[in-house]
Amino acid sequence: MWHWLRDLLKTESLGLAAEELDVALRQAQMSTLPFIFLSLGVFASFFAPFQWFILQEDGSAVLVTIALLSALLFMGLFGLAQWGLIPRPWVYHALAVAAVISLINMLARLHLTADAKQTANITLLMMAIGVVILSTPWVIILNALCVVGWGIWVWTAAPPPEWAAHFLLMLTTAASAFVVHIARVRAYRHSELLRLVERRQREELHRRAIQIETSSAVGNRITSIFDLDILLHQIAELIRGRYPTAFVGIYLPNEMGIYMTARFLTSNSLNPDGFHLRAGEDGLVGWVMANGRLLRLDDVTQHPQYRSAELVPHTRSILLLPLRMGDQMLGVLDLQSSKTAAFTADDEQLFQLIADQIAIAVRNGQLYEQTRHFNEKLEQMVEKRTAELQNAYHRLERLDKTKADFISIASHELRTPLTIISFNTQLLLDEASARQDTDLYKRAEGIYEGFQRFNAVIESMLDVAQIDTQSLSLYRTQVALAPLFEKLNQKLRDTVRERQIKLEVADFRPFPPLYADAKALEKVFYHLLINAIKYTPNGGHIHVSGRRFTLHTEEHPNTPCFQITVADSGIGIPPELLELIFEKFYQTGPVLLHSSGQTNFKAGGPGLGLAIVRGLVTAHDGLIWAESDGYDETQYPGSRFIVILPLGEMPPTA
Repeated sequence: MWHWLRDLLKTESLGLAAEELDVALRQAQMSTLPFIFLSLGVFASFFAPFQWFILQEDGSAVLVTIALLSALLFMGLFGLAQWGLIPRPWVYHALAVAAVISLINMLARLHLTADAKQTANITLLMMAIGVVILSTPWVIILNALCVVGWGIWVWTAAPPPEWAAHFLLMLTTAASAFVVHIARVRAYRHSELLRLVERRQREELHRRAIQIETSSAVGNRITSIFDLDILLHQIAELIRGRYPTAFVGIYLPNEMGIYMTARFLTSNSLNPDGFHLRAGEDGLVGWVMANGRLLRLDDVTQHPQYRSAELVPHTRSILLLPLRMGDQMLGVLDLQSSKTAAFTADDEQLFQLIADQIAIAVRNGQLYEQTRHFNEKLEQMVEKRTAELQNAYHRLERLDKTKADFISIASHELRTPLTIISFNTQLLLDEASARQDTDLYKRAEGIYEGFQRFNAVIESMLDVAQIDTQSLSLYRTQVALAPLFEKLNQKLRDTVRERQIKLEVADFRPFPPLYADAKALEKVFYHLLINAIKYTPNGGHIHVSGRRFTLHTEEHPNTPCFQITVADSGIGIPPELLELIFEKFYQTGPVLLHSSGQTNFKAGGPGLGLAIVRGLVTAHDGLIWAESDGYDETQYPGSRFIVILPLGEMPPTA
């Protein structure tokens, strides 16, 4: 029968255990006890004077006494319920006591008055029992007591003529009370079930919201904080602030990988600055680190690997989660509580997600630390190399100045003997006896040619020294380009004829003169033409052209300028050497393979010509650069040297 009743009362569980629902029903019934006891006590207190003064039935004294005693009992039960002194498992017993007291009052009235109409009061009590009490066994027992009590009255007293109808009423009321009870219990159970499910869902939503908030907060810190110490400290504080854990620790292995120190920990009762936990291979943290699996213990003291050295005082339950990225173990997240079984299976999933984020944070922090140490080391190396380069630069500056000083001094010192050689050689060439002696005259001419070559080198060295020491003095006058190039053409006529090179110079007569140093400009274009002759094969051509234009720059807007281009059909220049050829003493190709002739094809030289050209052009506030399609000794792509010179203006005369 009880199985049948259980099946009758059975409702959809919705994932809740029967014990949990029963506890919820008892708790709901407990909340109604004070009201029920108080109501019965007030009714009994009211009934006593009403019976004594109004009804005045047979046995009123007994009935009043019973009513007053019942009122005292009901008010006592009210006090116990109000102060929470009735244990929850006794809730149905307390209601059964109240029902029995009420039944005693009604049976006493029935026996003393012998009025069959009092049966209605008992049926009302039976219905009330079926409605109020949620325990089916107690409903059956109490209703049975009501029927038995009424039956005893019928048996002991003279049965009224309508006793059969009253008996049928009692049975009908008992059945109705049972049906009402079943319907109410099912409705109440379903209502409590929905309430519990709703509460569980709210708790789950709240837990998920905290999980999302925590995960988001951890993610924000991962992306904004790169210092591992600060990052782990904030994450540990964040977890402890959002979850009821007494201790949060993050263990990272030391350099040896054997012992692990709580890198950051938070506790309600411990000072993190003065408390450090260490975990070895044989401890709980070491086990998680070695196996890469989480560990949840409801009572940590019962585990064989329990070590007090890795637990805070009063710890009872623990949840350890691996900090892992792929196959690499980075550490352990340690959560401890002073309560037994404080962590659940749902907590495992929640904190594992956080542990995975912490693992990312640890890895990012480690990479940041490595990068920072590398950058610090790199900065130290850069500072050291910079200091070395500065020292080398200063040494080179001193050497360059010493070289320039030496060139200047040597050039000046060489001028005196060269002047003597030149003077005596010219005297020798002018003597009639030397003219008559053919061999002697040729030797004198050779000496004079060597003098001219040597003198040109000395002039170049002096020019370079003046450019390097910024002591170059320009004597600006109006310089017409047409006569200047005519002079250079005459000077190089024999050379280009010998090399079968065609030298074409554009007509510069229509162009206005430049305000510049005539001697300096002559050196500029002489060196450019010599360079073109040297790297143009026999039978090639050289073309000199010019144009006037206005240069627009931020420093010199609307500046009238003149562009002179020296183009050749020579071997060209490699792209990587277009700037390097303007450096002092730079030579293309092996120096020892150069021929000694100044204008021979790929002839050698001191390597000063183009450096002098750039220095003199720059001294005139001009620009120079080289252009070429590349280097090729078979196709001869040629090269172009572009010189930009400002026209300049004559200073006003006084």
